[in-house]
Amino acid sequence: MSEEEGHIARLVAKKEEAKGIATFSFLPEEKIDFKAGQFAFLEFEFEGKPYQKHFTISSSPERKRIEFSTIITDSEFKQALNKLPMEHQVKISNPTGDFTLDSRKSEKIAFLAGGIGITPVRSIMEFFEDKGRIKGLETVIFHSNRKPEKIAFRQELEEIAAKTGNIQIVHTLTDLAEHEKSKWQGETGFIDRQMIKRYLVNEQDYFFYVSGPPTFNEAMRKILLQELGIREEMVLIETFTGY
Repeated sequence: MSEEEGHIARLVAKKEEAKGIATFSFLPEEKIDFKAGQFAFLEFEFEGKPYQKHFTISSSPERKRIEFSTIITDSEFKQALNKLPMEHQVKISNPTGDFTLDSRKSEKIAFLAGGIGITPVRSIMEFFEDKGRIKGLETVIFHSNRKPEKIAFRQELEEIAAKTGNIQIVHTLTDLAEHEKSKWQGETGFIDRQMIKRYLVNEQDYFFYVSGPPTFNEAMRKILLQELGIREEMVLIETFTGY
């Protein structure tokens, strides 16, 4: 990656968002222009070895800090990223991608997010918080996780929803033991046709953003296109691999 293709930044903060999920905050020399929901490549050297990987940006484009949130696995890249010291220099490519508000074909939108697939949604929600709600835009967020401790950005997104209005967040958990279900106030089980219809008055009016691992995306695609009869041009899918 050449200087023209990237932006120099330094690591300024790291935060645990949920069990096994961390957000890395980088401060670029100059503010990076991008649209909420886009992704970029993160490149750095650590202990003499180069690393590069693409990440969806999880922060608002209105803020100078640029953030990436990810599951900390045992992969060599993730372990190197997790060990970076504060002020370590990285390079961030010019952001790209069409998982943005510009792609929608309706003023009613629904996000179907599986696990870490919530990161582009967080970027868009922070953008709402920074810019104020887009007039007339109705938003429903379905976020599927295995257990409560795995829900990233839960409190933050609920606070943004309360501030901005016309945003509803539906949490569902897929791996609760029987004794845990009585303590959980939200939905249980995988996102399915019935769950979507419970929260969307007329699902045919919505533009759907789907973001998650390949198996999640394929399941959501089948539900939307085959079971609900949503038109293909009303569905946009962002796949998270290697997480």
